[in-house]
Amino acid sequence: MGKGFHLLILGASLGFFTNPAWAKPDRNIGFAAVAGVPRLLGVDLSYVGAADWISFGASFGSLPVDRLINSKVPLPALDMGTLGTEAFELVPQATYRFFGTTGYLRLFPGWGGFFTELAFSYWTFSGTVSLNLHNKTQDTSVAGVASGTLKIYMPALAPAFGYEFKIGPGFFVDVGLGVMILLKPSYSISMGGRAADFLPIVSEAESAYEDAKSTLDQEISSALSELQATLPVLPGLFLTVGYAF
Repeated sequence: MGKGFHLLILGASLGFFTNPAWAKPDRNIGFAAVAGVPRLLGVDLSYVGAADWISFGASFGSLPVDRLINSKVPLPALDMGTLGTEAFELVPQATYRFFGTTGYLRLFPGWGGFFTELAFSYWTFSGTVSLNLHNKTQDTSVAGVASGTLKIYMPALAPAFGYEFKIGPGFFVDVGLGVMILLKPSYSISMGGRAADFLPIVSEAESAYEDAKSTLDQEISSALSELQATLPVLPGLFLTVGYAF
């Protein structure tokens, strides 16, 4: 028999033994742990309705970036000069967070556990810096005299294909490979804090405060435009391990 016939028999066998884990009417909700791009590290919820050839779901993930960024990119103290015989500095404290949400529609064309998927992902990166005014001469501090929060939003389309392996009556493993197409990113900047505590000490602080915000706004806008132009497409992959109810 021809090679094509053998491939047909192999495909039919795979389809018989490796149907999607939730392809039964009584197992249409999947709960899983997921890791990958753009899903990050998190959980995945899936649902299959009356038709077992289609499913949809959502993933919610994050990355523990705070310690990494603080160790690799520490923020130095800002010297604020002296007032009389006392010296002052602003000491920054930074917190970073990285979250992602992905919604997807998945189609099983009937070749065993093989599926194609179209997903929309939304990454949010936030960095918050709080400035404490430190009197170096007396070694005293005023907390939270100024603060700023930057949030960067990165939407993306993420088509992929993959395979779902059934393990036992309800366990399943999904492996997917695709791309992440970055859409236009956006951002927001908010600045506040107890600025009145140090404005009398440094008279130029208010104008410097506004200049810093304007400069930061321009630099971030330029950096995000460059990011989209330089990396319009990223590789995507994910691994999901879960159970169908």
